[in-house]
Amino acid sequence: MLFRKQIILSPFLLLLSVASVHARLAETTEIDGRACRRIAMEDESGHPASLCIDESDGMPVALEVNPPGAQGPIRIRFDDWREVEGIRYFHFFELTEGPQRTFTYRYRSLQPNGVAADRFVPSVAPALQADPGDGQTLYKELPVPNGKGIPYAVHLPDGFDSENTYPVLIGPGDGVKGEDAGFYWKTDPHSHGWIIVDAQLWEPATKKNLATLLDAVLADFKVEGGKFHAVCWSANSAGIFRLVMDHADRFHSITGMAGNPSGVSKAEIQALQEVKVQFVVGENDTYWERSGRSAHEKLKAGGVDSVFEIVPNGEHVMTNLVGKGFMKKLEKLR
Repeated sequence: MLFRKQIILSPFLLLLSVASVHARLAETTEIDGRACRRIAMEDESGHPASLCIDESDGMPVALEVNPPGAQGPIRIRFDDWREVEGIRYFHFFELTEGPQRTFTYRYRSLQPNGVAADRFVPSVAPALQADPGDGQTLYKELPVPNGKGIPYAVHLPDGFDSENTYPVLIGPGDGVKGEDAGFYWKTDPHSHGWIIVDAQLWEPATKKNLATLLDAVLADFKVEGGKFHAVCWSANSAGIFRLVMDHADRFHSITGMAGNPSGVSKAEIQALQEVKVQFVVGENDTYWERSGRSAHEKLKAGGVDSVFEIVPNGEHVMTNLVGKGFMKKLEKLR
């Protein structure tokens, strides 16, 4: 718990300490789909650091340091900047230490000067409440004849109104309370204006009853265009592409986040004629880059609306796209 308290104020303490000795502008980079200027710095002990500033508004996006004694490089990411009493504050904060430890916080409210000066300690102000906002997650179970019910989760957007129409994404996730949401929206599935459905798309029962599951979602919510968007990645991608091909009249699009179909036959090309296809792959992910490009070129040659994107310096798991970066790519397919 002491560690949790310390890291809330650490972004500001680190910003003050690293800027004091050397700072120089480095290359332009992209973080979560935003063009950023990376400022290379050293702290007073000579340890390197870099601060990434959003070129459009000058707000900090990420701070990277590599202090001695840490379990690896520390990366602090800021997002969801909102104005409170005339000053912009971040309401989303993520700290990653090395490859294993990640701490994520989202704040529903922020009260400046919420702690009296004589009571101030380097801790969490009581007004900063870690809360996912007003978005809800509904955990449901689809009844199937002569079988166990199929679990799925529906993540509703902040400010959800049952009278409004929303784009709907369905992707691989456990769909069970207490288990993980889908990887590329796991940090916050509520703030993007989409309804996101987690379903165990790799399970035979889910595959067999996909049409019934889509019908259940359509009965509960107003789905944009009456069709769905799908996403897949890595080992689950061939199966999910097959599902979309088999139910192509139910889908607007499918995105492979380093994922592609196992083969592209004439029949498969024909099935995807009315479905937008998007391949996104990391620059360093050579196997999936080759297979994804091959699938894209065959689909494109067959008249399918297919796009292929390489993420600079990206790996197989594109952690820098989790959240807004991923959702921004989906928006292009609406």
